[in-house]
Amino acid sequence: MSASFAPVPRPMSASFAPTTRPLSASFAPTTRPMSAALSTRPMSASPSPRPLSASFCPAPRPSSSLSACLTSRPSSAQNGSGWDGCRVVKKVLKANTVDFARREKEEMRELTRASEVFTWFPAGEAEGGGAGESYGRALDPSVNASSTATYWDPLLGQVFLGNTSDVPGSPDAHAPSSQIPAHKADEEEDQDLFDCAMNDPRDGYGYDICVQCHEVAPFPTAVHLRAAEEHVSALEGMWAERAGREGRVRPPPNVNAMIHLPFPACPPATAVSVGAVMPFLGFLETCLRPNPAGWSRPLKILVHSADGYTESSVLALCLVMYLRRVTLPEAYLEMQVGKRRSFFCYQGDLALLRRVEGRCVKDREGEGAGRSAAVMVRGALSIEVPGGHGHGRGASESESQSAPALSSSSPQLAMMAPWHSRVSGAGAGAGAGAGRRPRASTSPALPTFVPSHETWFSDPRFDGSFPSRVLPFLYLGNLNHATNAYMLHALGITHVVSVGECALVPPPSFAGHGPVPADKGAPGTPGKRGEGHGSLWIEEREGRIKVLDIKGVCDDGIDTLAPQLEPICEWIERARAGGGQVLVHCRVGVSRSATVTIAYVMKHLGVPLVDAYLIVRSRRLSVLIQPNMRLLYNLLGWEVRLARERAGEDEERLRGELARCVNWPYLAREVHRLNEKYLR
Repeated sequence: MSASFAPVPRPMSASFAPTTRPLSASFAPTTRPMSAALSTRPMSASPSPRPLSASFCPAPRPSSSLSACLTSRPSSAQNGSGWDGCRVVKKVLKANTVDFARREKEEMRELTRASEVFTWFPAGEAEGGGAGESYGRALDPSVNASSTATYWDPLLGQVFLGNTSDVPGSPDAHAPSSQIPAHKADEEEDQDLFDCAMNDPRDGYGYDICVQCHEVAPFPTAVHLRAAEEHVSALEGMWAERAGREGRVRPPPNVNAMIHLPFPACPPATAVSVGAVMPFLGFLETCLRPNPAGWSRPLKILVHSADGYTESSVLALCLVMYLRRVTLPEAYLEMQVGKRRSFFCYQGDLALLRRVEGRCVKDREGEGAGRSAAVMVRGALSIEVPGGHGHGRGASESESQSAPALSSSSPQLAMMAPWHSRVSGAGAGAGAGAGRRPRASTSPALPTFVPSHETWFSDPRFDGSFPSRVLPFLYLGNLNHATNAYMLHALGITHVVSVGECALVPPPSFAGHGPVPADKGAPGTPGKRGEGHGSLWIEEREGRIKVLDIKGVCDDGIDTLAPQLEPICEWIERARAGGGQVLVHCRVGVSRSATVTIAYVMKHLGVPLVDAYLIVRSRRLSVLIQPNMRLLYNLLGWEVRLARERAGEDEERLRGELARCVNWPYLAREVHRLNEKYLR
């Protein structure tokens, strides 16, 4: 049986048009035709004249109709084996009609689901019991504090990063409908302002402020920030009247009482942009502080965008730098390693992030021992921001500088209005803050021979983004990622797989392949012609990073990876078992290395090709993977091989494994349809 499932050793074109037998023969055991097992006709009947591949391909009519037609056809063989064959046909048709676009959207939504990126703990709760507000209290390791659904503490100010479907009340919101009565869903405007049925922390919500990041959004101005602060104060006043002297903490607001603010996705790197970003960061810090402005509790803030990673990454990094008092490279590592949060920044975003970093450092140096963040915010809110737009688009200057007049006549109507026109009846008091918060220091440790995180961040090979984390121990990247050895150390990567592109290039001062100096450090002076930034060649020779170099594989549609897939996957598995982390790369990280990564995901997770392809595709974020047709066909044969290994001698299980597969024409067509929208 094994010989009949092995890939046919002939040119790929021949595999599309077999001349001696239909395509089904390459998938069917020689002792028993597979078509007889899959057909609902009597076993004594002659096989259908069309090849088996036709039964795998969706017919022109809807798949449900075809399935009904096949399952309701009269048959004299409706015994156990006949119905089993009918059941297999239904499974195959279901697998072959996978909605790739919908599945990709679901993978992206799950990957970018809202997770915590910052928590401000009150005084006395910090790790070590030090005085003053702090960040980084050690929680019980068994507690998952990444979501409000798994850990909820209303007395902690928190920032979450997610996608638009995480916004309470959005069309794609994932709140269970069983908790929302039908009459309340139709009468949303009449709900209690403190009825959080659609903003319930148990469903992963519980937010007070939602900041939407998109390309044409303007900066929130000082007037808008003041209106938002007064809106929260009005809610606090109404809750105080209701709760009386009980002193209960205010619950999350109703979806109609939440605050929604915009923020540009890619602001230009100008002084105007920096002048608009800093007051907004100060306002958010005030909302996160314990007992902010005399409120009963700090706020929960959700930063979101349509895809959940690209448009919101700039604001997320700015917040981490500002709130954690860390540098930009440390903010990168805090997000990627500390919070395990995937994000993507373009190289053009680095200029603004650098300017914000410099401004944060300058502000920290100018802070006095008794200067509080609340005082800074009050001063910031009094400054009008000229031209508060991103990319020069969006609202006009006059619109961005003014907001509708505030009134306290009807707080209920005001809180159901859009964020820029909400009104409240109480002013926002500025609470006195504590002294300067100590700077957190939780960035991953670097080897002693690496000067600082600035070394790999300023490397000319760093383009603003990390390699994509596909699994907790598996990264997919490009050649620049592999050659930036100090960045690999910062991420904890210990093994590198080079697929067709050698990253073991000696640095200029070692062009003659001379011995490595005794200090094992990088040659030259940092910042000069790329020297001093680390070399994978040196790291591999010193045994600090292991490299598997696959040679002779070009991305030309001719070279194959079929013979190398198994040994590469075994090498990665040994690295994982030893506690290592692996980077797989080629030149760009979209074809050859993506093929290897998909193959390993199929074997490690035991999933079919379609699932593994969409997992890797979604986790590559803004980089579109495109394995060439030859490599994609290699993966089809790899899928059959894995199915045969899992089934062993169990023929029934083998049928079940193959029922999850899709055939080559359908796979090629659906992959083309996924990529077609990016080619227009």
